Amino acid sequence: MKQIIFSIILFLVANLMFAQVTDTTKTRTKTTKTTTITTTTIITEDAADSTKVKPVKKMKKKVKKEVKETTTEHKNILKTNMTSFFISTFHLNYERVMNKQVTLQLGVHYSFAGSGLSDNGNNNNNSYQGIRGFGITPEIRFYPNKIAPIGFYVAFSPRFQSYTTSNQYYNNQIGGNSSTQVRHTAVGAGFLVGSQWIIGDRITIESYIGPSINYTNITSTNSLNNYSNNNGPIVNRVGVRFGVTLGVAF
Repeated sequence: MKQIIFSIILFLVANLMFAQVTDTTKTRTKTTKTTTITTTTIITEDAADSTKVKPVKKMKKKVKKEVKETTTEHKNILKTNMTSFFISTFHLNYERVMNKQVTLQLGVHYSFAGSGLSDNGNNNNNSYQGIRGFGITPEIRFYPNKIAPIGFYVAFSPRFQSYTTSNQYYNNQIGGNSSTQVRHTAVGAGFLVGSQWIIGDRITIESYIGPSINYTNITSTNSLNNYSNNNGPIVNRVGVRFGVTLGVAF
């Protein structure tokens, strides 16, 4: 009888242990399946994210390429210095793009200032004063942003000028006249900083400023006394060059 009871107890204990092992196995299986599903989901999301990022990068590269092509489309600019008109000077510049950072420019100007007739108040003396002359200004420019001819630049610009100032006098008392002419021949150079923009598709606007140095030779001639005086070279170290230009790109 004791053996039968002991066998029943042993059977129950074995069944209980088997049931616990089975439950543990099922739990581990579920956990494994859940982990596998979660891992698969994460991989899928990463793949989707990477798929979304790639077209954005390609789009940015395409936009940058289009911007560069647009800004470097024009290779030539023809422009005039608007500030020169205030000193009775006509200024014309031509700029040519050599590469993404360097441009060459050639400028010419002609001065035609004159003050007309004047007298000293008693109609004894009348005078006329005027300035006539020209200048040539080559220039090399460097654009650090690599989209020449647009944006900030630094430049080196030598210059040659030749102009004459004339004073003509008429004396009513003696019925004679005299004239004095002073010829200025100048060679100099300047360092400039400036910036240039394109408005719309072709209109350009630019501003610049910088120091300059000039060596000037002055010769004076008086027709009444018939003399000529060469004052020799004069060094001017306080020159400043500045301007605002308006032009057309093509």
